[in-house]
Parts: sequence; structure tokens; C-alpha cells
Amino acid sequence: MLEQYNQLVHTVSEGLEFVVHNIEGGQQVFEGILMSMEQLSLSHEQMLWFFDGKEEVEVIVQDFHAVVQLLPDWFTIEAEQEKHSLLNEKVVPAYEAWKNNVQQFIKPYVTH
Repeated sequence: MLEQYNQLVHTVSEGLEFVVHNIEGGQQVFEGILMSMEQLSLSHEQMLWFFDGKEEVEVIVQDFHAVVQLLPDWFTIEAEQEKHSLLNEKVVPAYEAWKNNVQQFIKPYVTH
């Protein structure tokens, strides 16, 4: 499970980077990112159970929800430049910081 989770975390990162550089055609990719983030969220329930009592997992989940809270603004912003700023200045940095933390946590549990 953690290996697929790690791959999905990376894929969302790539998707966000694609949308940042392709705002005009990025709506469909952004919607795919939202579906992937829903899958990550569902995985968090399993991680909370599996790593019962690990504070790091609770922090990971809380930080993920903080990133998710930034996403609805995408649908209220009409100007492409503002969407680009939202992603580039808020969403991507928050997601990348979260990604680094989660990948550092799961690294010992993921075999390559």
C-alpha cells in the first residue's frame, strides 16, 4: 500500500507542476489531481489505523488537509494569472513541503 501511496504522492506533484506551466489547458489535469488527492485522503484513514499512535502520521494528515483547503480557490478564480499565482505561490509550495515530510516518514517502510 505504501509503495502505491508514494507513487501517487509523486504523480500529484508532477500534475501540479504540469498545471502551473499549462494553466490554459490544465483544468482536466487539475480535476485528475483532485481525484488523486481524494485517494490519498482515503489512504490516510488506513495509515492512521496501521501506524496507530504515531504522532507523525497525524501531523501528515493534518498538513495534507491544510493543502486541500487551498484548492477550492481554483474554482472561484477566473483569471488565469491568478490561478497560476495560487498554484505557484501557495498550493505547490505547501504540497511539496508536505510531500517531502510524508516521503521521509514512509521511506523506511517502502522497499524498492
